[in-house]
Amino acid sequence: MHRSFDEAMLRSLREMSSANALASIAIIVKPDATFVPSKDPRTQSRQRDMLVQYQAKHIQHMQKALTQMNVQLDNVISNIVGETGQKIVRAILAGERDALSLAKLRHGGIRASQEQIVKSLQGSWREEHLFSLKQAVNLYDSYQTSIAECDEQLARVLVRLACHDDPLEPPKSGRGRALKVEKFDLRKALYRACGVDLTCRPDAGNESGVRSHASV
Repeated sequence: MHRSFDEAMLRSLREMSSANALASIAIIVKPDATFVPSKDPRTQSRQRDMLVQYQAKHIQHMQKALTQMNVQLDNVISNIVGETGQKIVRAILAGERDALSLAKLRHGGIRASQEQIVKSLQGSWREEHLFSLKQAVNLYDSYQTSIAECDEQLARVLVRLACHDDPLEPPKSGRGRALKVEKFDLRKALYRACGVDLTCRPDAGNESGVRSHASV
């Protein structure tokens, strides 16, 4: 942020003690008057999309490392970064090698049986591939942190745009059941900003909702 100073005052500050100078700077330093809080979510939306794309590459790297170890987890679990997939992957990195112990981490909603998961976990556990898997997970986590920061920034921008206070029905799954609401409810923030649920289409989600709002 740009700062404006009075030159004469700066010269006099050089002759003062450090403590007194700091106290005086706090008084005379003023924020640049041209700074305006953002009310446009497009920049944050593009940044988030970019991070999600980068993160997806490391999901592919996870899968490649598992495949190289003959761990065919993708044959029984559709989403390796879902709850079951991540529990198994992180247990492997923590040193667990017993296929039955790993299969017991299976979430109740997984269609594959415990026996099927055990068969998919007969890996070779080579050190170089475990190292690749560890790095892929670390990079995935790093991008997950950055995406969460983007969500927080989007929340601040959308709060400034909020002008609709009508109640919004909870999101429904394809079977008509209410879905779990995230810590930051981006869907609700989008609704409060534009008065329309931009994520209500079957093929839409929070990301497409942000893009739709940004293009209005």
